[in-house]
Amino acid sequence: MPIRENMHELLLLGEVIHGDESRIQVLHEDGRRPTSKSQMWVYCNGKMNDRNIIVFEYQPTRSGEHPRNFLRDYSGYMLCDGLDSYNAVEGAKRCGCWTHTRRKFVECLPKDKALHETSVAAKAVGFCDRIYHEENLLEDMTAEERYKQRLVKVKPLLDAFFAWLETVSVTGSGKLSQAVNYALNERKYLYTFLENGNVPIDNNRVELFRRCNCSG
Repeated sequence: MPIRENMHELLLLGEVIHGDESRIQVLHEDGRRPTSKSQMWVYCNGKMNDRNIIVFEYQPTRSGEHPRNFLRDYSGYMLCDGLDSYNAVEGAKRCGCWTHTRRKFVECLPKDKALHETSVAAKAVGFCDRIYHEENLLEDMTAEERYKQRLVKVKPLLDAFFAWLETVSVTGSGKLSQAVNYALNERKYLYTFLENGNVPIDNNRVELFRRCNCSG
């Protein structure tokens, strides 16, 4: 416990924190049925730091009170997916995840590649791929250089993507509608990484740790 608390304290001192959660089932938990679905929350520092700090926290729900209590008065950058619970961390600068955004459109791609030329999902994936291409070219730069180049090379691509997305007409509750609405709802958070060259473009780092250590 002292080691975990020290890791927790160091995590809160960092400029960037990633957060994610995974559903788990606890078979013998007092006061709860074996079929109840609980959550394993995981937090880690930014991938550009010089040490790995990964902390898991079991909680019975996905309520916003859990990240709020865990992150206390944290005021740095918080990378996460579109779960509204993270909005409870009031002092943090929330950052969206471009991998989540891209993945939702990938799931809508037509199986017949001949249809990709006219596919909204394929065009959205193309935008995301161009954004990642430019971002990857900045990998070896300093934070300050990366910040400046993002404004020149990456931001125009984000602007173009969302300008196009606002012209896309979707109806119903299908996967494409969900993908478009997810991106539009996350728009302000998907821009936040442009503010600081040390902030990653996605939440992949913590997802890797979650998948390696949690089921689901």
